[in-house]
Amino acid sequence: IPLWSGALSDEQVERTVALLTDPDRYWRAHGVAGCPATDPDFDAAHRNGCGGAWPFWNTLIAWALMDLDRSADAADLFERLLNAQLRSLREEQTFRAFYNPDTGEGLGDSDVVSGVVSLAWFARLFGAYVLGPDRVALGGPFVFEGAGMTWTQHGVRVQRDHDGTQITFPTGHTVDLPPDAEPQVVRDPSAKAAPRQKPAAKQADEPPIPSPFDGLLPDED
Repeated sequence: IPLWSGALSDEQVERTVALLTDPDRYWRAHGVAGCPATDPDFDAAHRNGCGGAWPFWNTLIAWALMDLDRSADAADLFERLLNAQLRSLREEQTFRAFYNPDTGEGLGDSDVVSGVVSLAWFARLFGAYVLGPDRVALGGPFVFEGAGMTWTQHGVRVQRDHDGTQITFPTGHTVDLPPDAEPQVVRDPSAKAAPRQKPAAKQADEPPIPSPFDGLLPDED
């Protein structure tokens, strides 16, 4: 977690990442364990010791890795944890509070929000985020290895692979971008402007909903 603070020196970062990604310690088959496997009290089932893989803490660690330009490690961790979450969803039709980092077995309470797949984590690895039927935020390169992926939301189809990006809007307008395209908001010029509506009243202390690309995209006009 100190990686997430941004307060470590380059040397400390290298040493911490090496420790984190050591499969004999934290970097297990289904996520980062709560304590190292070399600890005498390590218990992957989290019954007689510590060792469970908690999605919330794994997400913070992955966010730190992405901020440190180690997106390949963040993608590897995402896939490890995702395999455990998918197993729980297939076998029990639910997400669990945490998971066995060695077997992927779901542990703890069922239907826990913090146990679901992190959309923001995926969005940064995918490198694009659908803002609405006429807008797509391109935040960075496509990180996942292997075949490309398609994200469909709000009627917008975003196809990404290492050869580039194709965005197809509901109007049929298509935009093709190279794999090294700069972070930007891609708009559909043929979309009709939505009628302006008065926003619903908000509570004074209600925080704004952040985008996974906050601070990563240029300011819009």
